[in-house]
Amino acid sequence: MALLVLSSILAGCAGNAGSGTSAPGGSRTVTVGESGQGGAGDENPIATQVVYDLRGTTATPALVTAPAFIRIALTCRSDDDRQHVVHVALPHRVKMTVPPGGGATVILGGQKKGSYAVTVDGGRPTARLVVK
Repeated sequence: MALLVLSSILAGCAGNAGSGTSAPGGSRTVTVGESGQGGAGDENPIATQVVYDLRGTTATPALVTAPAFIRIALTCRSDDDRQHVVHVALPHRVKMTVPPGGGATVILGGQKKGSYAVTVDGGRPTARLVVK
């Protein structure tokens, strides 16, 4: 009797895993792993969101932190009617162009720990990206 109950529980659990179709006789075909829902190619790597607002040659906030070795989704938004060019002094210098009144985003690979200057339109650094 205990074996019958255990096999019924296991059959119920198997019916909940992955996606599947019913087969003749009440059995169910279950698809799991890379070919099932959530399988190959639909992974989204984690990223930290960093946002700077631009006005004139200033980026705000003045200090933003991000974790080391985690991808960074860096967004810059123009708060005025000018196009801006933003540089982030990472080991591989990042340059992005932000349209007037719009925004731009770049995905950066995980960075080593450090403090990186952010400049707008060739001015002096007005913000820092600190990776901890």
